[in-house]
Amino acid sequence: MSTLHGREEPLRRTFVAAHLGAEHREGMNLVWSAGLDLAWRELTRLAGGGPITLPGAGEDDPALALVRALNDSAFNAGGAGTLDEGAYVARAGMHTPELVAGLLEELRRKFGADAAPRLLEEPPCPGGFLAYACLSKQLVFDPPLVRGTWPLSFRGDSPQGSHVRSFGLWETQDEPPELWGPRVRSIVIHYPRWTDAEVDAMSEEEIDRMYNERTFVVEVLPADRGDRVIVACVEPGATLQETVQRAMARLDDWAEEHPRARLDSTERFQVPCIDLDVRQLYPELQGKLFAGAQLPAGLLGEVLQAVRFRLDEGGVTLRAEARGRGLCAPPREMVCERSFLVLLIRRGSPVPFFALWVANDELLVPSPEPELFGEMRREGLMD
Repeated sequence: MSTLHGREEPLRRTFVAAHLGAEHREGMNLVWSAGLDLAWRELTRLAGGGPITLPGAGEDDPALALVRALNDSAFNAGGAGTLDEGAYVARAGMHTPELVAGLLEELRRKFGADAAPRLLEEPPCPGGFLAYACLSKQLVFDPPLVRGTWPLSFRGDSPQGSHVRSFGLWETQDEPPELWGPRVRSIVIHYPRWTDAEVDAMSEEEIDRMYNERTFVVEVLPADRGDRVIVACVEPGATLQETVQRAMARLDDWAEEHPRARLDSTERFQVPCIDLDVRQLYPELQGKLFAGAQLPAGLLGEVLQAVRFRLDEGGVTLRAEARGRGLCAPPREMVCERSFLVLLIRRGSPVPFFALWVANDELLVPSPEPELFGEMRREGLMD
């Protein structure tokens, strides 16, 4: 079960997945980051390379399926281009004060004095080992996008909506007009988009279906173009990986050259603000005997992952730790009112380093209901 950092109550509708192959469950948020993959890669190296095995584990043991999924990590198989060296720290070795001191020094060097690694707070375990990774990204939108002044009704997988704060881009008199151009250039629409000729060739039924589909894949360009921020409303697959693949299949390397890759003044792109800070324990691995090519036997302690993620009009903040002890007719309304996917991808990489499927409002920033809503209910103008 996931827990919200700094509070006692668990997050009952959010799961931090150990791997991208985690199955979707209706109404559940799914969070995945490459932090645990990085720590597992270091553990594999410590064990001599090759896959980690669980001697004596039966085929029906859930720990065995989890270990196999981590061994087959698509992220680690993606090679050096999946993440830049400055974005993470990962090491494995005997859990000594020297190893912890080395990790803390590298964390401070790469991420600054405020690195504050939560998963290195426990004292070293004599005779034990530590596999640790920390992934950190700060992606800035410059200029910042528009913060919504009116609540967005987000439904996710539920028929009922909840009021949440949002951001994005739409024409508004509340913002300086000179910011419209730079903001438009920071958003690239990968889908839907059609040229005039393509729309002219469509039947009315095709245009209606296109509009009612409500599928879209949009990229928000951060100041550092080495990374990509993708927001997608797509039908989910059976697993998070299948959903990621559906969204990534819509990405076009030459998208910015398309004549309908940008919003016009009649169109809207709107996303709920996200704020999550979670830890996930994987009890199925705790106490399991494991082995590698050059490590006859070892005992897994706590396998724990922590993820901190924020997304709003100013950009993206990601901190993840893991430890092993065209023209559309009508105008495009790309509003995340139902379940949606957020991806962080290194440009040129075939796999993301972070994926979040938002199916409920548990990780969204709530917005108070406007007083006007209460007045409309009292007058019988609103349910």
